[in-house]
Amino acid sequence: MTPPEPLKPFQSNRSKGRIKHGHTSRELLPGKETGTYQSWRAMRVRCRLAGRCNSDRYKDAGITRDPRWDSFAAFLEDMGERPLGTSLDRWPDMRGNYEPGNCRWATAREQARNTIRTKLTFEKAVEIATRRLNGEPSATIARDYGVSANTPREIGKGRAWPDALAQAIAAWNRRAEEGRE
Repeated sequence: MTPPEPLKPFQSNRSKGRIKHGHTSRELLPGKETGTYQSWRAMRVRCRLAGRCNSDRYKDAGITRDPRWDSFAAFLEDMGERPLGTSLDRWPDMRGNYEPGNCRWATAREQARNTIRTKLTFEKAVEIATRRLNGEPSATIARDYGVSANTPREIGKGRAWPDALAQAIAAWNRRAEEGRE
């Protein structure tokens, strides 16, 4: 006579066959999810539900996701863990879909530069910084680039686009060195 199988805890049909990846609230503390899982879930909601807040920029605008990304495991494999201080960003094509070649983990600053409202590119910010270093008035530069008069002033002080100012200063210093030789 064979011994009876040990009793197993009840498992609903819904949870059978689920892949355990350690990112959901059921596997962590109740009510907690990892940042990676939260980003994946938010991306799915934006692409799936019409009539929600901001749906005009996602679902209603035709933004979709890679069908592979219906699975969190596939999303995690393609994107990796979300680094601290970042969120999911559609880049380099902000109007493109959520798919491996068009998504990255980006900081708030990177995302702010990757919006439809952004009028400046990094290259233009470097040009503005260079013109401010040459002493041109902010109002003149602002008019040329279609930005507020405050923008060139903030770039020139390094409070906006500090990396563009750093690049402009480096180029300025190189030219100065070449002039002394």
